[in-house]
Amino acid sequence: EEFFDKCSPELREEVLKQNEVFKIAISALRSVSREKELEAENKELKERIVNWRKYMAPTREQAEKAWRSEWKPFAESAYGKQYKCPNCHTRTSSCSNFCPHCGAPMTDEAVQMVMERLEALHGET
Repeated sequence: EEFFDKCSPELREEVLKQNEVFKIAISALRSVSREKELEAENKELKERIVNWRKYMAPTREQAEKAWRSEWKPFAESAYGKQYKCPNCHTRTSSCSNFCPHCGAPMTDEAVQMVMERLEALHGET
């Protein structure tokens, strides 16, 4: 403002006009800069989305450790041997590949089936 006080009215008017032009130019430059930042962020996010399965998909060892169970002998009755799921404690007389209550894979074949499904999902884009 001290500068404006020392200027002639004509110069003051010209400087104020130029000041508005500079503000518009700086604003435009900021917009371009921000647009480039957003494009870079967008590219990074797209790469993360494309590659998320590489980082998030469980390995076979992790899947087996988390899901693999075995039927545990529970008791014998008039109907034969009874088995129990160690995850949900459901009792059954037939040892199927999966627990009928919680769906836990109980055999190597069941784990293989689950892994094939995961790999099929992993292959989809």
